[in-house]
Amino acid sequence: MFNFFISKKIIYDTFIDLGTANTLIYKKGLGILINEPSIIAYDTRNGEKQIAVGKQALHMQGKAPSFIEVKTPLADGMVHDISLAQTLIKELLRGGKSFIKDTFIQRRGIIISVPSDSTKIEKSAFFEVARAVGSGEILLVEEPLAAAVGAGLDVWNPEGKLVVDVGCGITESVLISMGETVNFKSVRKGGESCSQEIIQYFRNHYDFLISKNTAELLKQQTSLQNLQKSHKTKIPGFSLRTKLPSTLEFDYLEIAKILLIFANQILNLVEETLENSPPELVGDLYHTGILLSGGGTLIDGLSEYLQFKLNIPVIESSEPLNGVVFGNLKISEIQHLFPALKALKDF
Repeated sequence: MFNFFISKKIIYDTFIDLGTANTLIYKKGLGILINEPSIIAYDTRNGEKQIAVGKQALHMQGKAPSFIEVKTPLADGMVHDISLAQTLIKELLRGGKSFIKDTFIQRRGIIISVPSDSTKIEKSAFFEVARAVGSGEILLVEEPLAAAVGAGLDVWNPEGKLVVDVGCGITESVLISMGETVNFKSVRKGGESCSQEIIQYFRNHYDFLISKNTAELLKQQTSLQNLQKSHKTKIPGFSLRTKLPSTLEFDYLEIAKILLIFANQILNLVEETLENSPPELVGDLYHTGILLSGGGTLIDGLSEYLQFKLNIPVIESSEPLNGVVFGNLKISEIQHLFPALKALKDF
């Protein structure tokens, strides 16, 4: 069972954003030390010998021999393998030569972000991962709140602020007022599920296999701003019809339709959040706008599409990928403005 207590004297100097796709670690005074894919590679011939983490492991994905197993400790925004996540953090820090373990770490603290809909068990998993960094007190902060603060929003006034955080494994729509979550909706799908839909589309419609990297590239190259303009190109892959490597001509409008389905899922999530929120706070959004953060801001035209459909200003975060750790840094300096924040000492 968690033991919650408010801590006013702790100096928080390490900030972690453990995501499905990427892991960021920020050290006060040193900046971002780690910004690497949340992935680890093992050689399974003699037990499970860890051979690579981060970018090196990512380069092996889909290209390594069968005895090399590439794993990720997170799925749908949550830690599903605590031991693997701890190994990932430790190995990434070992490679971060600038990281100096403070001899007084027990008097310092760590802030790690968690999704808004995390259960106590899921929060405990993030807590255990944070312990791999040091033995200081650990503060759990909801990711959308951190993203809002990191983007420079004034979240502690009695005024509605809506954050739509589109991550790799989870999408969250969170209404904030006075530094606390008033209402939220989430779906454990994100950019990763969109990429998988693209892969499945080519398999189903063309009997053509493409890599995850190709799907990601197509997602980045496709815009939602002009859904009428045709633009054809070719991609490399493997034809299930000829059983040979091949190229396939397709139209970017096909990818745009997949992205449009994803955009409408986000739209529905926002509408559900607004439907069950106090009307006074919802009314504030017409001048405070909606903050779009996370990797979702990299989908061209998404913010414009949401703004058109909702008739509410949608602002892209100035720090879509790093905003969570920057927000946690700011929160550590103004804890008195967030009375609901509590540190976790043990269970």
